[in-house]
Amino acid sequence: RLAKQYRAVWFETRGVERSMVYGVHRWPCAAILVASGLSVLSIVGGQAAAQQVPPSATSPQDLEPVDTTVELPTANELRDDTQSSQLLSQSSESDSQSPERTLQAPTEDRVTIGVGDRNAPWSFSYGFGSKIGEPNALQGGTRLRTVSTAGQRAVVFPVAGFAEQGLGIGRRLLLEAVLDPQNFGADLSVAFTPTSIPGQFGINLQNQSSRVGAFENGNDDVELTSGANPWVNRIGGGVEYFQPLNSIVDIAGGVNYQTVSVREGMFTSSVAAVDELGNPVTVSDDGIDPLLTVNVATTIGTLDDASFPTSGTRFRIGLDQSIPVGDASITMSRLSANWSQFIPLNGADDERRAHTLILNVQGGTILGDAPPYEAFSLGGAFSVRGFNSGEIGTGRSYISTAAEYRYPIGSVTLFGQDFSFRGSIFTDFGSTLDSQGAVIGRPGEVRDKDGDGVGYGIGFLARSPIGLFRVEPTFNNRGDFILHFQASDRF
Repeated sequence: RLAKQYRAVWFETRGVERSMVYGVHRWPCAAILVASGLSVLSIVGGQAAAQQVPPSATSPQDLEPVDTTVELPTANELRDDTQSSQLLSQSSESDSQSPERTLQAPTEDRVTIGVGDRNAPWSFSYGFGSKIGEPNALQGGTRLRTVSTAGQRAVVFPVAGFAEQGLGIGRRLLLEAVLDPQNFGADLSVAFTPTSIPGQFGINLQNQSSRVGAFENGNDDVELTSGANPWVNRIGGGVEYFQPLNSIVDIAGGVNYQTVSVREGMFTSSVAAVDELGNPVTVSDDGIDPLLTVNVATTIGTLDDASFPTSGTRFRIGLDQSIPVGDASITMSRLSANWSQFIPLNGADDERRAHTLILNVQGGTILGDAPPYEAFSLGGAFSVRGFNSGEIGTGRSYISTAAEYRYPIGSVTLFGQDFSFRGSIFTDFGSTLDSQGAVIGRPGEVRDKDGDGVGYGIGFLARSPIGLFRVEPTFNNRGDFILHFQASDRF
């Protein structure tokens, strides 16, 4: 019986086969044979199983008689395999002992539909959505900021996609792109976890072109001198270091360089420095601003469920400090914070019966130069609901609050997958604190934006296996109605 087990394990490891699992090509590891009481590990398609080989089975001669039609390995072959296995075992042990050898996980409430297993060292995966988690200190079209109001993009319903290639244990190459009628972006990044220190390093190159809230949705339309709407284009890259400090605190710090320009369309090369009224839309006179920043982002979370929380705290803090370079020589210090508290009202352990009150306060300020594309723009599905992106105003400083009551509707199981549904009643408030005139070019004032606003409405939220969706019919204090449909949570 032992000889048959041995023989099966041996032939399972004699060759390396290529398998396809959910569209991902992987090279299964060869099983490791270890003599003298060590374990025999068989790793097939990423599944590990261990078998114990007694010391007596150190050579074929020590085994019970078996079918003579099967050729067993010689003692020399076994000794060579044992030495190789010991080296592989030492390497594996080194990797397992090194801190934080896993990559940063994606943000759980963001919608992601993918094929592949990112935990397999050499796997390839692809799909819709984003695989980038938070906090992150890099800039890019699919990366989350501490507060959505900072340099807010005016989007309709962005569709994002990704392709990811594993480069070994703790290393990956990731390409993400987002496409929307008012926003296009591409982000190519490499992330790797060192063996000697905890945390993760990341490097990216990015290009994005979008309409931004600062130049949109005012009571008065102000265009460029050519009659086109302003598009903000960013090209650049950066490097960051991410580390979880403990089970609830994560921090990321990095350096980013971008050239920021205002253009007449998504893919045009025509650059503008002023609008049709002569107000500057960039800091430099040629319409192209070099921007070098040191960025720090921190998240503190004690949520019971990151994708559909009913209790706990989520606190985000961001600091962006520019270093003057080029003709623009921008000197900017931006501090922002975003606090959300989830309060269970009935103490139910089952999320399907949980009633939750959510309180949110966020704010920020800019010291020094306040370029319009970096200022705080209020209004939108991730800001003050009931308004379009940037419709309330664009200021050097701002504050906003929100209160939302969520109650269970029910849950269903379809095709073996669980879906949970909740309703909500909410109200939002936001104000630029009379700071619209302190932004370069005064984009909010020249477009006659109010500077503050209140929104209120009801919502329907659906938690699915691929993420969270919400539909929110909303009114504002001016009597306007807007229907928000978004993926991922407001908080």
